Amino acid sequence: MKEQNNILRVAFFGGAFDPPHIGHLAAAKAVLAAGRSDRVWLVPAWDPPHRDGRVMAPYEERLEMLRRWTLTEPRFVVSDFEREYGRTPSYTFCELEELERRWPQYRWQLLIGGDSLAYLHEWHRGRELAERWEVLTYPRPGAAVDPAALRRNWPEEMVLRLSAGVLDGEKYEISSTGIRKKLAKGENTDTVIPEAEADYLRRRGLYSAGNGGERKS
Repeated sequence: MKEQNNILRVAFFGGAFDPPHIGHLAAAKAVLAAGRSDRVWLVPAWDPPHRDGRVMAPYEERLEMLRRWTLTEPRFVVSDFEREYGRTPSYTFCELEELERRWPQYRWQLLIGGDSLAYLHEWHRGRELAERWEVLTYPRPGAAVDPAALRRNWPEEMVLRLSAGVLDGEKYEISSTGIRKKLAKGENTDTVIPEAEADYLRRRGLYSAGNGGERKS
């Protein structure tokens, strides 16, 4: 339920989305189904601070793929905020600060995967981030939320708070890296990429052999 004062709760869900897949969709749906958020902003990375040297698919392509597979869910907002924000590199803490400044009528939250929660304390101003904004975590295979592990890096109050933000949902053995490799080999990805996105990928030739997104800059 929304807060009694009707402040809209908006979950910020950032990532490379290179490409977006059914696991991303499940996370965004889970936070709405659990009643923890009222909207989910999906924000593809413009210049992620932890790039591994790989050349990502063009920003406009990743933005368009997200738009195509969110058309049927009006509570999803695909935003080009990172490009418009223009900071290089862009850190989640700074982005949430800016979002809060521009849209103070919303209660901003952060939606991440279970693998990210394990090293959230290492993020740029990660401890301040967790204290200031609610962190919602979607579980991933092999990245179960372990309160004992969290206690190694967080005080008990924050362990309880972060644990309370863990969502229920089906765990998908899937990654964008694995999908890129399948696409480059011409393998079937019908079970992991929404139909509208898969059609777009085929027509645009994204991640095909010789354009698989695993190149180094």
